[in-house]
Amino acid sequence: MEIKDRILEASEVLFLKYGVKSITMDEIAKHLGISKKTIYQCYRDKDEIVYLWTKHWMDRDQENMCEVFAASANAIDELLRVSEHIRVNFASIHASLLFDLQKYHPQAWKIYLHHKRAFILDRITDNLRRGVSEGLYRPGIRIDILARLRLEQVQLAFDGGVFPIDTFHFIEVQEEFLSHFLRGIVTEKGLNLVDDFEKMRKRYN
Repeated sequence: MEIKDRILEASEVLFLKYGVKSITMDEIAKHLGISKKTIYQCYRDKDEIVYLWTKHWMDRDQENMCEVFAASANAIDELLRVSEHIRVNFASIHASLLFDLQKYHPQAWKIYLHHKRAFILDRITDNLRRGVSEGLYRPGIRIDILARLRLEQVQLAFDGGVFPIDTFHFIEVQEEFLSHFLRGIVTEKGLNLVDDFEKMRKRYN
């Protein structure tokens, strides 16, 4: 593996565990067992590392999400699989990471926002249309409004000002949001699928 790739990989480990703001170039160098000078020979500064890592992170997430969508049996299964994807991929992320990007690395934050407002919003919109066509979601729902609502629910669970991390666990908040969202849009047919899933989840928790 080239040194530039190793630096990005090490940075990801540290950013996810400790947040972005608290990690210095010295700490990245120490984690890799190389000199800080070597890092500066590869990257202009920490901001460039954060930018390129965020781009890689979002590209990888899009690939993973597409695999999730392709494997889904129906619209409800799709949302549940996405929820599991979020649980697995975000459970170990430091609570301040998104806040750090927004406040200290605006170019990286733009990449995240584009991923959220373009790719993710389009996928949620497609899911709602699919659910209506499959008879699992109620006909006549305002897809344009509900897609944005679901998008912001995911983001809101990360907001420590609303859900303090010493009181609320991110995953529990996400699961409650998803259950509430689904129960507001499903038909009777869809509700049976949601009930079956929640019974199975409780059985194995």
